[in-house]
Amino acid sequence: MVLALESALDKYYLESLLRSSNVPADENKQILFSYVGTQVDIANLKLIIRAKKDNLSYDDIAPYILEDGYQLREWKLKDLMESPDVTNVISGLEGTKYSDVLTDAMAKYNENASIAVFEKALDAYLSKSAKSLSMKKPLGIGPIIGYVSQKKTEIKNLKIIARAKKRSWIP
Repeated sequence: MVLALESALDKYYLESLLRSSNVPADENKQILFSYVGTQVDIANLKLIIRAKKDNLSYDDIAPYILEDGYQLREWKLKDLMESPDVTNVISGLEGTKYSDVLTDAMAKYNENASIAVFEKALDAYLSKSAKSLSMKKPLGIGPIIGYVSQKKTEIKNLKIIARAKKRSWIP
């Protein structure tokens, strides 16, 4: 149930962002489209990996997938959703920017069977990508992308601290 709610919220948020960067007419919009598209790809990959860990089928996953990502096209997403398990999802990414990132995390996944290693690797990739994009147009959209990316990271860190305090892990 939480997966469905979280995925629906992500889908709404990212579809709104995609509409705002729809036609990359100038360099600023191209950079924005690259950033938003990468966010969409990563959200889709996280969803598919979580779903495959829970043995969900294509029909269970498909309603929550955004099809307008940056590098992962509809046919590739369909192939990934039809993969039988997490390992096949990762191997199905061969030839994409995400392949190296997730293949490197595969060893840790094989040790502890936690998909958190993939999510952490994808988050690190998005952060690195945003940092790179933020330097491309220093008098345009670049600093805004850098700020938004760092703000999202800070919010995530604050949530982690709040959960830890709530569970009394931190005095």
